[in-house]
Amino acid sequence: KGGGSEETRLSRLVGSPQGDAEFGEHLQKQLEATDRAASSWRLPLFLSNSFQTESMIPVFLSREDLLRGWERAGGDKEKPPNPVMVMDVRVFCDQLQSGMPLAKKIQLVSSLEAFELAKELNPKSVGEPTSS
Repeated sequence: KGGGSEETRLSRLVGSPQGDAEFGEHLQKQLEATDRAASSWRLPLFLSNSFQTESMIPVFLSREDLLRGWERAGGDKEKPPNPVMVMDVRVFCDQLQSGMPLAKKIQLVSSLEAFELAKELNPKSVGEPTSS
């Protein structure tokens, strides 16, 4: 709703405190490398080349969700996807907008808990979760 600066409009979009504590410095360096001003918030995205398929590149909001998705898709718990890339959502969107060749394959994968909540709140609009 309404105008305002990017910082104002997106100030309520935040990642988990755990993710920020663990990856905040790395994500801030990404932002600085793209000439973005210092920011008070960061939202990490997690993906892995070893977890993509011919038709899909799953992107997760936490490393834990990526690992759970890996296991649901039949991946070995003892051999998680490697490497796991961590990218700030704004840097990721910049890459998508700059013509990232695989952009059509990107699929944001919610946590199972978020899926269950959405299903509970609006059961007619939510299908069954996929294996990723």
